[in-house]
Amino acid sequence: MKNTSEFKEVLDALKIFYKKVDPNKIPWTLIGSTSLILQDVNVPVSYDIDIALDSSQCNKVDKLIKEYRKQKPVCSQTDMYRSCYGKYEIKGVNIDLIGDYQYKKNGKWSPVLDTSEYEIMKIAGMKIRVLPLEKRLDEYQARHSRQKVSKIKKVLGFFKKKKN
Repeated sequence: MKNTSEFKEVLDALKIFYKKVDPNKIPWTLIGSTSLILQDVNVPVSYDIDIALDSSQCNKVDKLIKEYRKQKPVCSQTDMYRSCYGKYEIKGVNIDLIGDYQYKKNGKWSPVLDTSEYEIMKIAGMKIRVLPLEKRLDEYQARHSRQKVSKIKKVLGFFKKKKN
């Protein structure tokens, strides 16, 4: 995991979110670049935290963190994504609340992101639910995100070192 001052700012924002939204009461799962960094994938630090959850929980979370709200959660879709999406900012870090997340793969909508299978990452006194890298790999492949696919595969051991 990156141990930089940049990532410390992201962790500080995550700590505030974690204290406000108890994951034992409202299940949520960390996805996106911050999740990848926590799982030792070498991606750049972004000032962005993506939180996946059931869309029925979006309004509950919104009430808990309304002082940080930039955009109230609404359900919508683009050519590539469909979800209930809300945007917040904590200490300069964007928090994206993403309910019932779906993406297009081969012209068809994926099933709603299943967050029932997760791993627990212990960091800075928190127990954070993250999606296993194998589950994220499919989406990044569908989005043609070659760099992230390659970096995830490296962590998962898809590339074996050649013996001389």
